[in-house]
Amino acid sequence: MTRIDPSIVSAVSSVISTLVVVIGGIVALRQLRFARHANELATLTKFAELWETETLQKARRFIRDELPNLMHDPAFVADVRRATTTGGAVASLTPLTNFYEDMATYVYTGALSEKTVMLIYGGSLAETWKGVRGVIALLREAQGDDVGNMFEHLAMRATNWRAQAEKREFRRLLRDPEMPPSDYGG
Repeated sequence: MTRIDPSIVSAVSSVISTLVVVIGGIVALRQLRFARHANELATLTKFAELWETETLQKARRFIRDELPNLMHDPAFVADVRRATTTGGAVASLTPLTNFYEDMATYVYTGALSEKTVMLIYGGSLAETWKGVRGVIALLREAQGDDVGNMFEHLAMRATNWRAQAEKREFRRLLRDPEMPPSDYGG
């Protein structure tokens, strides 16, 4: 009967133990990735539900249809300058700016993928910022420079991202060959 050298048994045992630890680590990382995607999907679902609420629809209409004219009204501008809270004259746009401020915080901290947010909300993010930046500037005069910082950062990223995406991301999308080209991506 042949005797196995104890050092060989120890070496094989060490290799097996190392493999078990490595495989366990790989499985754990994979589970973390799936958990992250699940959490991101849950967060995006909540944002999508909020996006469809009457409150945010009303805020989008207000910013698109009424705010541009109001910014030329001295009484409105004075009211915004006096604002110490987000009530009064800016109450109609506050839900949407808060929506984007929250979203921007999630993107900034890595809780949401920037690419996903840009694909879904990038255009409206940049356009909303263009519509509200005058009000944000007035509010910053009254309340300080912290008003809308995260939203502004994400809107600037969206503007840059979309300009670059014209050449990268959107060019990869398949197009209907029978559809006439448009000014956007065609």
